[in-house]
Amino acid sequence: MGNDTDTFSSIYGDAKVSLNSDGTYNVYALEGVNGLATFTNGALPVVDDPSNLIFSEYIEGSSNNKAIEITNLTDSTVNLQNYRIVQSVNGGGWEYYHTFTTDASIAAGEQYVLLNDAVDASFFAA
Repeated sequence: MGNDTDTFSSIYGDAKVSLNSDGTYNVYALEGVNGLATFTNGALPVVDDPSNLIFSEYIEGSSNNKAIEITNLTDSTVNLQNYRIVQSVNGGGWEYYHTFTTDASIAAGEQYVLLNDAVDASFFAA
């Protein structure tokens, strides 16, 4: 079996995904500042259909006071165990991977909020 390749454009620029015969994949993304970035990942995990999970809010505060809210638009609970969020810092490489614990899930119609580990708790005080 040969490799399958798909090229696409996103709001972040052009990218290419190559699916390898061993179940791994490579992602090539053209970054305007740093040139070509390449990522290789292990076998693709089986996950729920992510099409109904959205980033519903991004909170940008000073320093480490940042958060992301994920909303589950489905009518059932979604387990996040095989999901991960990849992060780039200040236009650098995609070197940070945020994974979820085995018991992490989002109930139907609910939100899951991720905070920076070094967040100032008073930033989110009601």
